[in-house]
Formats: sequence, structure tokens, C-alpha cells
Amino acid sequence: MSGYNWPRLMLGGAIIGLLDLCAASLSSGRSLYVICQSVASGWYGKASYDLGDKSAAVGLMSQVLMACLITAIFAVFARLRPELLRRPLVSGIAYGLIILIVMAFVVLPLSAVGQPMQFKSAARFTLHLLTMVAFGVAVAFVAHWAARPAMRGPLTGEALLID
Repeated sequence: MSGYNWPRLMLGGAIIGLLDLCAASLSSGRSLYVICQSVASGWYGKASYDLGDKSAAVGLMSQVLMACLITAIFAVFARLRPELLRRPLVSGIAYGLIILIVMAFVVLPLSAVGQPMQFKSAARFTLHLLTMVAFGVAVAFVAHWAARPAMRGPLTGEALLID
């Protein structure tokens, strides 16, 4: 996979993961510590909140690693379909929707949480949707940034337009 600068790709993924934690904290009004414990509940279930620093650290590492993995998966698909890099806004929106569906209906039910994501109101659903779309767009732009020039092509105003 010589089409990417992988350290740059993983750095971007890690930054996206950290920003996602901050967004979750701001939107929920909970501390970053509790948000990290929430992420760790995928491993430990409800016991995560009783494990203190251990679950917060596991949650932080899990979040960063998941964001790097999600970024790498996009990069692999973009390597197979370079047009994904040429229109990062459009491909990022689509990827964000895919991320939301996979997280809500595959990852969470298979984790220690054991059930799909709960959307308690239309406002919460909209917030999750916008957050995941922003996440997907950030991933697509990071992949564009980390791709070798011959692979990505120029990023012009046209790259942001939807046909």
C-alpha cells in the first residue's frame, strides 16, 4: 500500500478520534473521563463506570485505535476506488452514514453493551447523525491529505461539489 503516507494517515485518525471524544463531551455535558469510560463499556459493560482510571484509559485507547482503524479502512477502499479521494466531501458524508449504521447496529450489539444504539429522541438521533457525518468527512479529508499526489489528484472546488 505505497499509495499513502501511513504515519500521516494514522496521525490524522488519532486526531479525529480525540476530537470525536471532545465532541461527545461537549454535546452530552459529560466529562472526557466519563466519555472514555462510556467507550470502555464496550469491553466491560456497565461495570466500566466502577473501574475508574483503568476503564477511562482503556476507553481512550480504544477510541483512538478505532478511529485509526476506521481511517485505514477508508484508505483501503479509496485505494481500490480512487474517486473516493477526489470527492472527499461526498465520500465522507456517505462513509459517515456507513459508520453510524455499523456502530449502531453491529458493533454495539456485539460488544459488552449488547444492544443497538438507543436514540431517545429525534434531536439525539440528529446529533449522532451529524457527528458521524462530520467524522466521515474528516476521515475522507485525512485520507486525501495522506495519499500520495499521483493517487489523490488535486483538491479543487469541484472536489467538494455533489454532481
